[in-house]
Amino acid sequence: MSDKPVNLPIEGIVHKTDSRPFMLHYTIVDEHTPLALYMHCHDEIEIFYLAKGDITMHIEDSSCVLKDGEAILIPPGMLHYATKNPSCENEKCAFYAIVFSTDMLMEIVPSYCERYLLPINYYTSRCTVAIKKEKRWQHIVLNCLDNIFSEYGKNVKESELIIRGNLLIIWQLLYNNHMHDLMKNNNNMYLSPHLKKCVDYIDENYFNTISLDELANIAGLSHGHFCRQFKEFTGYTPFSYINKVRISHSCNMLLNTDKTIADIALLNGFNNISYYNRVFVKLMKETPSLYRKNYSFLSK
Repeated sequence: MSDKPVNLPIEGIVHKTDSRPFMLHYTIVDEHTPLALYMHCHDEIEIFYLAKGDITMHIEDSSCVLKDGEAILIPPGMLHYATKNPSCENEKCAFYAIVFSTDMLMEIVPSYCERYLLPINYYTSRCTVAIKKEKRWQHIVLNCLDNIFSEYGKNVKESELIIRGNLLIIWQLLYNNHMHDLMKNNNNMYLSPHLKKCVDYIDENYFNTISLDELANIAGLSHGHFCRQFKEFTGYTPFSYINKVRISHSCNMLLNTDKTIADIALLNGFNNISYYNRVFVKLMKETPSLYRKNYSFLSK
């Protein structure tokens, strides 16, 4: 594997390589940096592989310890960050990541194989999978990741089929050993397309006022039934999800524009800057101004 470091991706980047729907990353974190990966999210799937170190990956409200040679699947749209654990807080750590859209797989398989991707689209919050060294299938996945990241730095025409082929093997094993059960054990799958429309509506209209009436009407459900099903589908209440989307977009603007924090709040659907600040601190664990100060170097 190459040891050429690259910058961390920031939310808002299009993760593509020569127009292909994926990107490989390799990052070295120096010994004086306690934060291994800053908090962010993106619309694509990520498989994070720890090459060296001992970290805790935080994904929304859950966390998972990763050691050398272990990996984790991070579903799209999930806020995540990583911190060094005490055993390596004064040492360098290094990690690879492949960030890709579902098109990466669907472009090369028959349309009826779409069912294998349904869980990541419809049960996003439950699709996080830690890939340790405990079971045979996990060892196969880790070997496939080794194959993928060995292609880092190569011309896409020399590596694309290797990357896609290994991703297909990984996805089959993840489906067999985790995602299949999400569909098998859920009796509300028929509702998911309607709820997906609501998620898409929020993603496209987050900067406007969005009411519970609008969302329930889109789903064709009563308020109470809609709220229960939306929480089951996304892991969030409707308004918690709206706030998460708004905060994610505001993070992008904080790092990539010189707009005032008040303007950024308004442009992302917050009519009250005090409320924006409270929601931001709750989700990002720091104020908007501190976030901009700490991470603005990533956009340069």
